[in-house]
Amino acid sequence: KALDQNPSFLPSQLLLAASYARLGQKEEARWVVDEVLTRDPDFSVETWIERHPGNRAQGDRFMADLREAGFN
Repeated sequence: KALDQNPSFLPSQLLLAASYARLGQKEEARWVVDEVLTRDPDFSVETWIERHPGNRAQGDRFMADLREAGFN
């Protein structure tokens, strides 16, 4: 629903890409990655995690899922 209301909302896009990656849906994950990188070619998982600290274990898992999706 969040992406329906605001398709460029980065947190929702990242969660979608990570979810697709976790489910093994690589093509769908890559499509979301491409959408994000089209708008922000300098996007970095490391920078995103640094700017949004929280539970370290969850952050590590989320970062791994984003990398699996195709982000650097």
